[in-house]
Amino acid sequence: MREVQGGSVFADRYATTTLLRRADDHELWLAHDATLDREVTITLFEEDLPGAAAAVDSARRASAVEDPHLVRVLDVGSQDGLAFIVSEALHRTDSLAALAQLGALPAEEARRIVGEAAVGLGTAASRGLHHLALTPHSIERSRSGAVSVRGLAIESALAGTDDLDADAASRADTVALVHCLYAALTGQWSGPTSVAGLPDAPTGPNGTLQLPSSLSPGVPSDLDGLVEQILIDDAGPATPTALAHRLSPWSSEIVHSVSGDQAARARKAAISGGGAAAAAAPVDPTDPDATMVGRHPELEQDDTHTFDPSTLRGASIPRGASTLRVAQATEPPKHQEEYTDLEPPAPLIPDVYGDPDPTTSRLALVIVGGLVVIAMILGLLGLRSFFDRGSSTAAPSAKPSTSVSASKSTSPTSSAPVTGRKLTIENATSYDPDGDGNENNQLTYRAIDGNAYTSWSTHPYKLETFTETGKHGVGLLLTLDGSQSVNRVEVNVLGNPTTIEVYVGDQQARSPQNLLGTLNNGSGQQNVTGGPLTGKYVLLWITKLSAYNDVFRTRIGNVEVFS
Repeated sequence: MREVQGGSVFADRYATTTLLRRADDHELWLAHDATLDREVTITLFEEDLPGAAAAVDSARRASAVEDPHLVRVLDVGSQDGLAFIVSEALHRTDSLAALAQLGALPAEEARRIVGEAAVGLGTAASRGLHHLALTPHSIERSRSGAVSVRGLAIESALAGTDDLDADAASRADTVALVHCLYAALTGQWSGPTSVAGLPDAPTGPNGTLQLPSSLSPGVPSDLDGLVEQILIDDAGPATPTALAHRLSPWSSEIVHSVSGDQAARARKAAISGGGAAAAAAPVDPTDPDATMVGRHPELEQDDTHTFDPSTLRGASIPRGASTLRVAQATEPPKHQEEYTDLEPPAPLIPDVYGDPDPTTSRLALVIVGGLVVIAMILGLLGLRSFFDRGSSTAAPSAKPSTSVSASKSTSPTSSAPVTGRKLTIENATSYDPDGDGNENNQLTYRAIDGNAYTSWSTHPYKLETFTETGKHGVGLLLTLDGSQSVNRVEVNVLGNPTTIEVYVGDQQARSPQNLLGTLNNGSGQQNVTGGPLTGKYVLLWITKLSAYNDVFRTRIGNVEVFS
């Protein structure tokens, strides 16, 4: 586009002052609003640009969306062949990209920033607007901790990438938010196209994205699992609102480096106030992360921390009001020191609620007495039948030989099956004898942590039976607290069906005589029974992987072993 000079005036009101960013098809300027004597930003682009009409239309619709997490559009127009979009200015803010360039953020701060951004995009989606060009440069954090998303619907319209239906657009924004979460957790970018200022995230075997926990210490398992579910498995939340629900609760202020216990408390506490952000980088007009100018601090505080999706259902959110409120906290009413007697009945209305006459009172007593007698009779009959049942069920106990023979019978009985004693699992490790010996070994603890929502997973493979790798399978090896008799192994397989052979022995190896049983093409909560077999090691040997779009992998949420 043709260059605009400083001091250019648009709509007899907005005078450009400082160039913030220049791209091939548009420029972003800081400008002075002469009418209201305030600073604003103005985006300029050629009026005949292919996406110009769509960008102007998107900006007009965005101006009607009120959410404190979205940069407000103030005015839209055209002049001398240039279209312009005027937005509020953000003072003293840093983009998520600038923050991530300094290194990985504390995990709870990454949760907070992306959660707040998801709330804003959820509000926009409820009005039919989507970002579709979201990167860490689009998310700004003020020095008091307020989070804002800029470029809603406009950048994608200019780039011509906004031709998606509502469901696909919501999913695209959700995936982009999780890419931003990855950047915040690792300082690296996991998206399909590179982002200025951030290195591309490394990949593991078969080109698989490495999980944040393998790159940064202290990443909570739920954030690790969310990244895996959305970016690797192409599953999970489909909308920004659903993503915000998964991320919540989060702190209401900037979270600095904290321990795990402090992070847990930060997620639960309703903290008000803010903190200082990292220092801003010098302004470069060609840098997509040029310093922005921003809101007054009194509008940036958010005193609650739990996400409520109901706030997004078409309601306009007042400026400065929190969208993360479960219920509006109100001060309890003060007790009144004076009381006013009720007025007597009006003179012309008969007092039908006066004292009952004696006949009515006697009738009521007779009815109540009859009900009491009936209840006593029914109670006596119930007690009699209870003792009759007790004496009849006690009779078989006089013949102990019958119950023993029944308990030894191999045929099913009407009694509940014996579940056995739960055995202690001391350790879990991956088992990959045909490969490098490491099958996501850093995640194996998730299979024995008792939480079905965290999981260990294999690496992704191109075929369900490993044939392209020369492997016969991979596995999860459990170590018990000594050699134990094992009758049953309970496995929770997440996602699609898989095939797992279960071996028990005192050696870390497979042999036909140590096969307890096989889970054939199963998923969900499954029991593998057999034996009993004795051993210190229990091996879950995966011979057929679960199918996920174009890759195959098996995810195990939890494993328990019983005698």
